[in-house]
Amino acid sequence: MIIITFLTALFISCVAAFFSIAGLVAIFPGAAVAVMLMGVALEMGKLVSASWIYRFWDSTTWLLKTYFVTAVIILSFITSIGIFGYLTRAHVEGSQGLDANTDQIVLLDEQIVNERQNITMSRQTLQQMDAAINNLAGDVDKVERLLQIRNTQKKEKNALLTGIGTSNEKIQQLQKQKSLLNVGQRKMETEVGPIKYVAQLVYSNDDATTIDKAVRLLILLLIFVFDPLAILLVVATNIMLNTPKEENSGKKSPVVVLPEKNVGEKSSKINVTSMPDDWNPGSWFKIVKTPKR
Repeated sequence: MIIITFLTALFISCVAAFFSIAGLVAIFPGAAVAVMLMGVALEMGKLVSASWIYRFWDSTTWLLKTYFVTAVIILSFITSIGIFGYLTRAHVEGSQGLDANTDQIVLLDEQIVNERQNITMSRQTLQQMDAAINNLAGDVDKVERLLQIRNTQKKEKNALLTGIGTSNEKIQQLQKQKSLLNVGQRKMETEVGPIKYVAQLVYSNDDATTIDKAVRLLILLLIFVFDPLAILLVVATNIMLNTPKEENSGKKSPVVVLPEKNVGEKSSKINVTSMPDDWNPGSWFKIVKTPKR
């Protein structure tokens, strides 16, 4: 059990150190290598300090006790800040990707609407041209005027028809791009989906602000048990090392009943482990076989 407790404490400490150092590097990106070295040194010092202060609590001074306890608490707080920074950065990066994808979809929707409006306006213009020609078609005196209008409108109609065709092609291309973005959007929403359920469970809402609150709450819960658990497991390992093996294993020493020497004597119990090392088994069996008097 001692080995399992120690390995668990070491593993949790290493994971917490990784998250913390990565978060500190994100906070201080200008000195990444130095921050990494500092983080590793502080994490090692924190665990050694917690172990040392437990083992030598009774023999050290109050000044040293106060400093070690304060240092361990502050270092645990720094580790928690690093973990908070790392997890927050991961959430922000995922949210930014989702927001950027959403903005692109909105932009494509606006472009599609503009192209459709252009098509609608072009068709209305064509209808107006046809209406003007129809008004002159019934008047014989205005045939020449009708021909002139048709010749004048010919180039404009061709331009409008060409514009309608171009707008339709653009709409098709924009819809293809939107379809690809929608696929990515669904994937991102699937990744962010679990935290939405947490937000709905805790706050009964799943908008962007509520999701951020739920993420912060979850991160705070994680850092509350992450590094303190590693420190306490290190202390627990030291406690088990200072405890006798019988108490660690939960087993009790075997107890035997000595034979009655006299009729009026009561049987006494003795712990086998407390018997002298030079006892004679032969003499022991003789005592056991001695008949009662």
